[in-house]
Amino acid sequence: MLTIDFFGQACTALRCHKTGIEIVSDPWFSGPAHLNSWHAFPEWTAEEVERIRKRIDSATHIYLSHDHADHFDPQFLRTLSHKTILVGDFQNERFRKELRNLSQIHEVKYLRHGEIIQLGDSVSAQLFMQQPAFHTDSILLVHTEDGCVLNANDCGLNTATLRRIARKHQVTVFLFTLNYMANGYPISYLFSGDPNFGSKMQAVRDQTLDIFRLAMQNLNPALSVAFAGPVTYGDSINNHLNQHPEACNWSAMVDELQSEGPVIWPAPFSSIECNNGALTRSMILDWEQFRARPHIYSKPLAGVNPSREQILQAAERFVNRLSGVLHKTGQRVDIPLVLSGVAALDQIESNSPDWSLEIDFDRRRVCFTDKHPLSPPYLQILAPTQILYGFLTLQSNVDDILLSARARFRRDPDTFNPVLHDLLRYGGDELSAQALINWSMRLPKCGESIIVDVDGEPRRIPKFCPHEGESLESAQVTNSHLVCPRHRWKFDLNTGQCVVGDNTVNLYTLVEGKALTE
Repeated sequence: MLTIDFFGQACTALRCHKTGIEIVSDPWFSGPAHLNSWHAFPEWTAEEVERIRKRIDSATHIYLSHDHADHFDPQFLRTLSHKTILVGDFQNERFRKELRNLSQIHEVKYLRHGEIIQLGDSVSAQLFMQQPAFHTDSILLVHTEDGCVLNANDCGLNTATLRRIARKHQVTVFLFTLNYMANGYPISYLFSGDPNFGSKMQAVRDQTLDIFRLAMQNLNPALSVAFAGPVTYGDSINNHLNQHPEACNWSAMVDELQSEGPVIWPAPFSSIECNNGALTRSMILDWEQFRARPHIYSKPLAGVNPSREQILQAAERFVNRLSGVLHKTGQRVDIPLVLSGVAALDQIESNSPDWSLEIDFDRRRVCFTDKHPLSPPYLQILAPTQILYGFLTLQSNVDDILLSARARFRRDPDTFNPVLHDLLRYGGDELSAQALINWSMRLPKCGESIIVDVDGEPRRIPKFCPHEGESLESAQVTNSHLVCPRHRWKFDLNTGQCVVGDNTVNLYTLVEGKALTE
């Protein structure tokens, strides 16, 4: 018999009763995450956490999907007895340092992309890391005699990987998130007074549903599970997010997915049982019992703000380091980054910062600027000074700031710049930066390609989307436009130009000879 127990967020316990092997995923029970902004829903009392801890301590293995603080909680892991930790062989020094500290208690097993590890008789696990290799996220496939479980947490799903899994395994249970309210984009780009707030959130909601739906179509699981969330934000300035109808209620989304197959959204302490590859029993609890719990607010930011001189010195070191990484990749950013500091959180939706720093990574230049409003092009991060100083001193990265919603982002033109994003996300970490450099140097201009039909005419395009490597083999072509099924980047196949996403990308420059036709 195989059972899956749910403890809230991305924490599950998968137990194979025949062997005694039990894998607990991503336990997060030590308080707020992401600059102390995220609170788990429901928020547990100390007594409840202790009961959950004792239950988790019966496990043999811990699976850590990635390094985000709502999935990787070293403080809680230090309270457990000896376990074997399964984690991807991620090239990230900050993550590995924390894992080395845990190795005094636990055995840490680093798994390569696609590697299979035998955990016991008839129990194996296979880890797939998000590609390219500088990413730090993964999914885990657990195969037993009684069922096959794919734990995808909130990893960026790649259709080619899902198809690879489906060819070899009949997935019994597929676990993935519907937590679009906690996406890095658009939460920190959305101001509470934005007249287009509703339509922008709807677009991200639809994208999240499309990703979930596409995975179900590829895997055809016996049951799909929406988990890894929800969360609430601990600052009153983000009440517009907490009060969104689907912030802590995914029922409507789950109902919409039922046309693809059975989908559930289990409350904590729900459980599923599998025997011989089939679902045999389930106890799915309702979330209603948790809705009356009071909202928990974060502690206010504390400490003295650094001086302008300290900010400038930190910025110069920051720019030198990241510009060096950028130079080694052979790429350009082409737009300045503007960091704008305010004294308090309740000012982040204003356009009246106390100071602004303009950073040009291409030219290794940094200076204070008084230009308000800013002239395009630019990416602006407006946040409390303490948060921006932590960013400049590499105590946090752009993911921490984006996810916290303790900042507001603006960009003009409103297009995603993957070079700048990857630089800010990975350039400050020694191992991640080197992986980014290695990938960029190997990135071929004429990689794998496919032929698509455009109004009866064959066109050769890259096999993988230039954004995050999604396979374009299943992408639909309508009115000479192709839309990537993962993040909806849209390309005009008459010109190759990206018209939704990063408008600096042209597909035909990424295939040999830049040929439009075959």
